[in-house]
Amino acid sequence: ALGVAGEAGNRLRAAQEKVFSRMLAHAKTWPADAVVIAGDLFDGTCPGQEEIDFVLGELEKLAPIHVYIAPGNRDPFTQDSPYALELWPDNVTVFAPGRWQSADHDMVPLTVHGFGHDGKNAPGALVASLEVPSDGRVHIAVAHGSVRGCLPEGAKEVAPFAVADIARDGLAYVALGHVHAMTEVPGDFGTVMRYPGTPQGRNFEER
Repeated sequence: ALGVAGEAGNRLRAAQEKVFSRMLAHAKTWPADAVVIAGDLFDGTCPGQEEIDFVLGELEKLAPIHVYIAPGNRDPFTQDSPYALELWPDNVTVFAPGRWQSADHDMVPLTVHGFGHDGKNAPGALVASLEVPSDGRVHIAVAHGSVRGCLPEGAKEVAPFAVADIARDGLAYVALGHVHAMTEVPGDFGTVMRYPGTPQGRNFEER
């Protein structure tokens, strides 16, 4: 799909797997309390079984660290996707599409809110429906979408919404998928909001 020789594509795939493994190893030795993945974990709805098995194995080795995944527009949560068909490790939470879901961490006072992409543009009304209780826990959110007015030049909007739809009191952090370079969403609000970006380029044009 990249329009390059198979050998070059294999090198890129190997680099992606190496970075993924190193990132999770760092999370375990740090140690992190949780890992959030804001979509596009796979490059499509139907990745190869070898790729799926690699991802499942790496995430399972990360236990007991919890992993929270919000499927994106490239790897939407559909009936024939790995998110619906595979048995995910016990330490992994995959957020389904259609509504916000909340997952309480069982070892630290952390609640992660998320929703998955269904392959269509999620309406801004869904983003705005997030409810964050005042319960003394740390609340973060993970979603795949575009903040209007905060996209690099040339980037396409996916599931667009306004900053005001999601920034709110009590929400400490929002991890957003879609933009491939680490990008902060600025504004006069207390919520830290960023596109974390991709740790390894998806093609030979990206770093």
